[in-house]
Amino acid sequence: MPVGVAQAASSCGAGVWTERYYSNTSFSGMPKKSVCDKAIDENYGSGGPPGVGLPRDKFGVRWTMNRDFGSGGPFVFTATVRDGIRVYLDGQRKIDLWGDVDKTRTKSVNVNIPRGKHALRVDFAAFTGKADVTFAYQSRTSPDVDKVRPLAPTGVGGALVPGYRAIGVSVKWAKNVELDLGGYRLYRRPTGSTTWTLISGRKLIPGHSYTDVPATDGSAFDYAVTAVDQAGNESSPGVVKGVASGDITPPATPTGLTATGTDAGVELSWHPVPGAKYYEVVRVNPQLTEQVLVGTPKGTTFTDTTVARDVDALYRVAAVDEAGNTSAYSSDLTTRRLVAAPGDVAATVSKSGAKVTLTWTVPADGGDYVGFNVYVSESLPVDLSAKHWGCTSSVAWSETADGRWQATCTMSTTGWTGTLYFALTGYDQYNDESLPSQPVTVTFPDS
Repeated sequence: MPVGVAQAASSCGAGVWTERYYSNTSFSGMPKKSVCDKAIDENYGSGGPPGVGLPRDKFGVRWTMNRDFGSGGPFVFTATVRDGIRVYLDGQRKIDLWGDVDKTRTKSVNVNIPRGKHALRVDFAAFTGKADVTFAYQSRTSPDVDKVRPLAPTGVGGALVPGYRAIGVSVKWAKNVELDLGGYRLYRRPTGSTTWTLISGRKLIPGHSYTDVPATDGSAFDYAVTAVDQAGNESSPGVVKGVASGDITPPATPTGLTATGTDAGVELSWHPVPGAKYYEVVRVNPQLTEQVLVGTPKGTTFTDTTVARDVDALYRVAAVDEAGNTSAYSSDLTTRRLVAAPGDVAATVSKSGAKVTLTWTVPADGGDYVGFNVYVSESLPVDLSAKHWGCTSSVAWSETADGRWQATCTMSTTGWTGTLYFALTGYDQYNDESLPSQPVTVTFPDS
């Protein structure tokens, strides 16, 4: 069954036939068409192949292939034909059923193929009337017939599986070209020993890789891979020596840890560690009774958004390498988030302009406020470097229906005129100040 059209013979790939159509039975002149064919299995009926332009009778089809038969061994060639077929191996004819006949004929022959690459050719001639043809080759896999050992696996290599916390070793090898391959076996021995141990179990390995989990103490091992055919013949081994069973050396401890409290969370940074795949960031309460993993960043920065605003938190960072080894933790560093900025700020001016009453809200989880600062400017944005007025002792508190806290503060503003802009910040016991609130506009009456 054709799988492509107008492809050169070299492009059909391993195990695929190059099929050429001729308008005669002597295969002379240029072929009418060339395609790739996975199998020789055609029923032309009383006419030629469609879409090729061959005559109804007296046309020819030639299939050719060069392929690697691995270790070789006993094969059977089977042809079924009406009209004529000839089969060649390396130019030597193995099947000859030639002639203009009106019935289907079948023939099978046993062939011993030497190891390596060989050329196959199948010539088919449709003389007159109906025409069909099939041809196949396959290994003879009976143990009493096939005594040829497969070729030894090549390209055997082994390496630690990246990130595999069980310290697994991945052993890989090139795919064997045997046509009757059953699978593979994998053996292991400590480097320096002469005794191999089968580690792949009773079932053969179907692919060409295997993950082993030997001792994780950094010992070295040799691995051997053998190929097994369907007759049970086992190849000589392909060997890789001195594969380390595990990287047990932890990376260096991160240094340069900094922690800054912000409104969004605690921003941490540290110096990179060579060989680190990622880092573990943990938060420890001040009593050192609880440690929580808060992040596993691949880079050297992380923001902990889960820490409450009223908690003094200790932070530690460790590096983790590809093998899962974890460094010692860095020194503790204490910090906390900023208190939340005041919200819903409003201002009311007395008729005389001598007092301003400010109200604002803070969320229930806004942090431990010690006091508030009020900033005043004649223009926007509000200048937070200018003189500010404390609003602490005179603050009155009440709880809103949705769980927030509302604060009220009355300030003396005698002699103030015009339009001014107010913004509030909160601060905690460490005098760390929140972000400013949204500004509120206050217009005083003319004096």
